[in-house]
Amino acid sequence: MQEEQEKELNQNLGNRISKIRKSLKMSQELLAEKAGISSDFLSRVERGVCGISVSNLHAIARSLNTSLKDLFDFEEKSEHQEFWKAFSFKAKDPWEEQFKNLCLLLRKQDAETLNRIYRQTTILLERNRSPSFKIQS
Repeated sequence: MQEEQEKELNQNLGNRISKIRKSLKMSQELLAEKAGISSDFLSRVERGVCGISVSNLHAIARSLNTSLKDLFDFEEKSEHQEFWKAFSFKAKDPWEEQFKNLCLLLRKQDAETLNRIYRQTTILLERNRSPSFKIQS
């Protein structure tokens, strides 16, 4: 029984590392290099076929700019859950559908593009001081 739980943990952890890495558009080779491990070992970890030490796990988390806690967050979340938290408006807002479409589009962008979009959006919001789209800190 314990062996089966360990196998499931390794698979969940590997899937989570892979998901975060891919969301950052980072290759296995780059992550392995940043974490100081071999790409072959990282591949086995992501497939869940082997365990990993806490020190290697910490190096991977640090290289992904995330925490150990986040690596163990196996719960599936709504695609936009974190993004939606940043905005304060009513769920039945007439712009909701357009906003959802914007979220889908933004998820496909790389970090540099997202930073440019964020800077431009912030400038526009500051200029217009629109009370219906307050960004919470």
